[in-house]
Amino acid sequence: MTDLGPFTLDERREAINQVIPSKRDREILCTRLLDGYCYKEIASEAHISVRQAGNILAKGCSRVGKYLKRNCR
Repeated sequence: MTDLGPFTLDERREAINQVIPSKRDREILCTRLLDGYCYKEIASEAHISVRQAGNILAKGCSRVGKYLKRNCR
């Protein structure tokens, strides 16, 4: 699972909702960051390639991480 520090699930969920405009991308990030699914499972559920899932997660995690560091604690 991606390390986003000591932030709670509620803080992570709020950050995802604030910084990710695409509903599909929000669902993918929640599936990874809150539920702990692996890339292959996410790709299968979202009907996308594993590479595309990885790209969405990398960009999204970066944005969520920056938001959390600026706005939480």
